[in-house]
Amino acid sequence: MLSTRRVYKGLCYTEDEFNETFEFYRNMMPVFESIVNSQEFISKYTRKQILKYLNNFNMITTNKTLFKQEFLNACETRKDYNLAELKASDQ
Repeated sequence: MLSTRRVYKGLCYTEDEFNETFEFYRNMMPVFESIVNSQEFISKYTRKQILKYLNNFNMITTNKTLFKQEFLNACETRKDYNLAELKASDQ
């Protein structure tokens, strides 16, 4: 059984930085779907569940409310990792 609960525990990034990364994964979805669908060693049901999980991720990344809840509000500050905060000039 696949775990369906995602918990982002990474560093905080700007909304634009998150969106740039998410756009990469959205563009890769046809490749992911092809790979999953071509796997004969896993059941059709499991393939379907994997694709559902990936599509759910895409839905979260495109829904402003869910995106904020799952990523922007859940991220860890650099301080939590004992790392120096980046200044605007460092980015």
